[in-house]
Amino acid sequence: MKTDAQLKKDVETQLELDPAVDAAAVGVSVKHGVVMLTGHLGSTAEKLAAERAARRVTGFRGLAVEFDVPPDHGHVPTDADIANAAADQVGRNSTAPHDDVIVKVEDGWVTLSGSVACEYQRSAAAEAVRHLAGVKGVANLIAPHSKGKADADPTLDDAALQHTAHASVDHADAASELQRPALLPE
Repeated sequence: MKTDAQLKKDVETQLELDPAVDAAAVGVSVKHGVVMLTGHLGSTAEKLAAERAARRVTGFRGLAVEFDVPPDHGHVPTDADIANAAADQVGRNSTAPHDDVIVKVEDGWVTLSGSVACEYQRSAAAEAVRHLAGVKGVANLIAPHSKGKADADPTLDDAALQHTAHASVDHADAASELQRPALLPE
């Protein structure tokens, strides 16, 4: 079992490694294996990113989260607001090259398309926009570049593209993940 000091160090390291979190704004304390996160954060998305970063650490018995997050004040963002915020988030807070990711928003549903070098970048782009205000869900149609076997057999690229037509749609306010056919981007 890890010591409280080791847990604190591990959580702080994970917070620093996560580009979606201002690690300097997060206080970390550990007592008897229970991690407590405190601080003043700029958004719910940053709060959730900090929680996810802490959960990447193994060996703690509990997690307490006491962040101050400013209220939304009832502002409902337009699709244009969401698209701008999503494009900014992908550019700032994901490892995906923002020039290679296209953001489309319709009725609060974000569709990400384009191509990136690897699966991690594809996932990071979706995670960067998932908890933005006004986002109802994310359809991730980003395709990772093919390497190896696909170079020898070009039909594998077509199969990979067809596979992305069944995108994972994550609801911002639902705990379950749904599978549905996705519409092709315009």
